[in-house]
Amino acid sequence: MKGMNLRVGNKLVEGGRVFRVFKIGKKKFNGKTDRVIHYRPLFNKNINDFVCSVPETSLSEMNIRRPLSRKELKEILGSLSKKAGGLRINNDVEAKEVLKSNSAERVSKLIKTYWKKKDNVDEVFTKNKKDILEGGIEKLAEEVALSYRISPESAKEKILQQLGG
Repeated sequence: MKGMNLRVGNKLVEGGRVFRVFKIGKKKFNGKTDRVIHYRPLFNKNINDFVCSVPETSLSEMNIRRPLSRKELKEILGSLSKKAGGLRINNDVEAKEVLKSNSAERVSKLIKTYWKKKDNVDEVFTKNKKDILEGGIEKLAEEVALSYRISPESAKEKILQQLGG
């Protein structure tokens, strides 16, 4: 992720969670000096002592990205209310891989797919499926909260509203 020009205060998304860069240091790795990005959760204040750090050159390898723009998230949220769309998921293991992908677009399609399954009377909506649906909403909610400057709880409500629930 060269060219991100990260500074203290910038936000990052890893695993659907939003983090804030609080320190940038330098360290030698294999004879080369690299910037080390230190970051902590933005929304979950209960784990404020939870700190992550990663060499800047490893950000893309670690699947860490910048948050989506409000415009991008508005499109994603809008797609939740449309009938068409969703992901073709063969099983819950595949669904959990989507949750790990750090892709807001794929997670939103997963949410839509599982929301439809929840409403399908011909399908048994297990606790595992419910957990996947709730996990997807949780992951998308933090990024929506950041973009819209609202709490993660309000963001969840916004997502559910788009789904029609």
